[in-house]
Amino acid sequence: MRHAFRFLALATLLGSVTAFSQTLALDTPTDPRSVAMGESFAAVPGTPAALMYNPAGVARVKGLSASYAQRQYNWISWMDERRYQSVTVTVKTPIVTLGAMYERDYYGDFNATTAYSPDGTGTGKAYDHLLGLGAGISLGEHWDIGLAGKMFDRVVSNSGGSDFSLETTPAFMVDAGVIYRLYREAAENHYDETFTAGLSVQNIGTELTGRFSVRTLAMISTVATTMPRYLRVGVAYALTKQPAEGTGLVPFQLLLTGGARYLMNWAALGMTRNRVGVGFGADGLIYELLSLRLGVQKIPDNSVYVPATNDWTLRFGAGLSFPFRLVGLDTPLILQGEYAAIAVDDYLMFTDYIGPRPTTKSLLHDFSISLRYEADLIH
Repeated sequence: MRHAFRFLALATLLGSVTAFSQTLALDTPTDPRSVAMGESFAAVPGTPAALMYNPAGVARVKGLSASYAQRQYNWISWMDERRYQSVTVTVKTPIVTLGAMYERDYYGDFNATTAYSPDGTGTGKAYDHLLGLGAGISLGEHWDIGLAGKMFDRVVSNSGGSDFSLETTPAFMVDAGVIYRLYREAAENHYDETFTAGLSVQNIGTELTGRFSVRTLAMISTVATTMPRYLRVGVAYALTKQPAEGTGLVPFQLLLTGGARYLMNWAALGMTRNRVGVGFGADGLIYELLSLRLGVQKIPDNSVYVPATNDWTLRFGAGLSFPFRLVGLDTPLILQGEYAAIAVDDYLMFTDYIGPRPTTKSLLHDFSISLRYEADLIH
């Protein structure tokens, strides 16, 4: 029964190709650090996570990095397999820093059924996925700029045939962004300060088109899904205590962030309220080993989590890093694991058609593992 109900839910989600709320793989971050900090990273430089917020932020990423992340969406029992997964890779070259990301919104497995075989004819999978390629470059001390191209598509496949089918043509889009940076080095107390402000526009391009059919109802519908066009703005402040010797681990760093995401084409998408998402976050790093994070986010109606009674959600998280030089290895290699938790309301909106549904969890989890080589590989 769970698989049958899940199939009906998927048909509601995927069949509503015009439903804006189902482009979540396009704009749902999976990086636990940014998620724990209210998803307010439009002005944070030097992080691979910038590919989801502002491509200019990858300009100051060092060396080579690779990460895998997974964010849960299983707040209701019959969507217990739904999750977001991503892989991100960045590499610094002598001219620009290049980045690539792949993100998938996995709805889970379901039974493929027909009118004559209601118990199922096989298994199926459904997911949205996003592929992005970006580049960031520093223009002197103060300015970073970035550009990214993205492809977004929806896939429904099954092994045994079904009355339900969906064929799509991907959407192709471009992101562009800029970050302004002010840096002040205080030699007396070894504290450095960095202030940044960032702006980006996202998802400028074509729409996702789909051909949805139900064989037993002799129904065929060809529609286009309007992609959400975003304007992001943000600010960030970092206070860093530098090692007295100049070669040891950084004793302490504090990062404060704030940002907003505005839905520019809200009229075309029928968003009459809650068109702006706002987030704030704080991150304290101790000796490059342990990070503790806290954040809040005001949830817009197109978010992955839409509380039925409270627009704000609390997030928290932590990160553990292991620089290999701690064990005497002469290498800039760092292994890192990160975690974030999102507090959810007692009721969340499933879709506009179904309305609020009770949640089965009080926290939803996000985790990642990454490997960074913080030295230039290409000279």
